[in-house]
This record gives sequence, C-alpha cells and structure tokens, in this order.
Amino acid sequence: PPAQTNASLPPIRSRQFGAMHRAMASGGVERLGWRGTHPRVFHGIAPGLTPQPVLPLLILSGRRATPMGVFIGPPWLESSYARAVTEVGASAARDEIDAAIERLLTRWSDPRRIFHNTRHLIDVLHRVDELSAGTHAPALVRLAAFYHGAVFEPQMLDLEWGGDLEPLRLPRGANWEDEAASSLLAWSELLRLGVPESAAERVANLIGAMQDLVPLPGDSDSMALIDASLGLLAVEPQRYKTYLAEVRQENAGVPLRDFLEARIATLDAVLARPKLFASLEALSWERRARDNIAAELVRNRKELLRLDIDAAVAARLREGETDDGGTFATTQ
Repeated sequence: PPAQTNASLPPIRSRQFGAMHRAMASGGVERLGWRGTHPRVFHGIAPGLTPQPVLPLLILSGRRATPMGVFIGPPWLESSYARAVTEVGASAARDEIDAAIERLLTRWSDPRRIFHNTRHLIDVLHRVDELSAGTHAPALVRLAAFYHGAVFEPQMLDLEWGGDLEPLRLPRGANWEDEAASSLLAWSELLRLGVPESAAERVANLIGAMQDLVPLPGDSDSMALIDASLGLLAVEPQRYKTYLAEVRQENAGVPLRDFLEARIATLDAVLARPKLFASLEALSWERRARDNIAAELVRNRKELLRLDIDAAVAARLREGETDDGGTFATTQ
C-alpha cells in the first residue's frame, strides 16, 4: 500500500537519479518514471504489480517522498537559494542552508495555498530574472522573492496604497501573503545562516515595501521585486482567468460579496496609478495588465449587480410586498 511504502522510504539526500532509484528500491519500489508530462512529480512501480502510479511521490533532494497534493518544487530552487545566500555572505554550512530552504519550501507548499504556492514563487523568481539587468543587488532581490509571501495566514489587513488612496480592508478570513510577517521571517532566517545584518535588513525592507506595492523611492531593487510580483497581472488572458479561479478557491471561506468588493477596491486602486510597473524592463507588461484588470472589473461589477438583484428579490419575497393590493408571489 502507498502509505506503508512511503513510510519505509529513507531520506533522499542526493540529486542523482541513481541514488533516488536505490533509495526507492529499499522501500519496495522497483523503478521511477515520469508521471504524465510533469517533470517534477514521479510515480513508483512496485514489483509484481501492473505498472500504474501506485505511489505518487515528490522526489526532491533532502526530503522524504511526499504524498501527492503538495507541490514542493524542482531541485534547482535549492541551488538557487543556496547560491543567493552565499553571494550575500552567509557563513552557515551547506546542510544548514539546505535545512533553511526546506523550511521555506514547506511553507510555500501549505495545502491552503491554491494560487500563492510554489508554482507562484517560481513565476516570481523567473520574472525577477527577467528584470535583474536593472537591479543593483540581484542576489538580495532574489532572496526577497523567496521570502516575500512565506507567511500565509487568514487575517484582517490594512493595505496602504500610497498617495491619497484609502487603505484597503480585507474581508475577515481572507488568505493573504503577509509581507510584514514574511519580512521578519526572512530577517531571522538569514541571520541564522550567518548573513551580515545589513544584508538581512535589506531583504526585510524590500519585502516590507511589497505590502503597499509602492517601490522604495529611487530603488531599482525594490522596483524589480514589486514589478515581478505584479507581473501576474500581465499574463495571457486564459492564465489570468486561471489565476482568478485559484485565488477565489484559496479564499472560499470569504462570502462572495465580500470577496468581489475587496477585489474591486484593490483593482480600482491599482488601475488608478499612472503606471503599474516601474522598471524599464517591465514597461512592455503595462498594456496587457491593464486589459486584464479592466476585464475583471467588468465581470466583478456584473456579478455584484447580480447579487444585489437577487438580494432585492429575496427581500421582497420575505417582506411579502404587494402590488395593487395583491400579495407578491413568484414561482420557481
């Protein structure tokens, strides 16, 4: 059975497939194979059984195989993180660095994260790479991207949008990336790895600026990080619709009206800005992002109007209003 086989697996410490095969074999699994077209998720075939994904696993260096449903990420995330912390001066041994990225990716793999998960982290990291030519300290920006939404909790937040815009009050129970808490986590974890205090504080400040999505004045690193985060608004329309569906699923506990009102307030505030992206390298994203936002606002306002109409009809039915002296009635 999958549970028994999974429990018998030793930790896998090597990035080499040979070592993975040997570790799996010791747990009763004969070989590894790709599952579908996904290069990060493997399935095992137990001896004597018809080939089928009897043991869905994530095989990653430094981790036990994990049941399907939690996407941790590809091995290059570990090396990317290790390279970044080393570049900014970490003095910790590699096993301590591996343990830190383990803790971090476990956070990003929280099953409550439907959109803001490891896949989203990877997308942000890719966009950071696209914008890195205009940054002053790419390794610090990359570390800030790794930690920017590491803390993800149901909460009530005030988001300051800058300028004369009113703060946004998120509905109670909304799942949201908590940049303030994430910045403290980054600062603590980086100091633990022996990163100089000035570098750890810099990463924390970059993350903290993401709470209001307004870059630090004249700061190209802050511009790149926030643009990389906002870049999700500039994806092709079908991917944007998938993003919306996943964010809604992520916040399924929030009543639809509250969710729509929060989205409309957020998007109105974002769209009111003279420009969405501050980095020169991200200017080409502007048009598509504005088109996606405008289309979503139209859909959200139509949906909110439908809710208003339904609520008005329901209220009229409850109150037993009359027309021309007769009782108001309806049929299903």
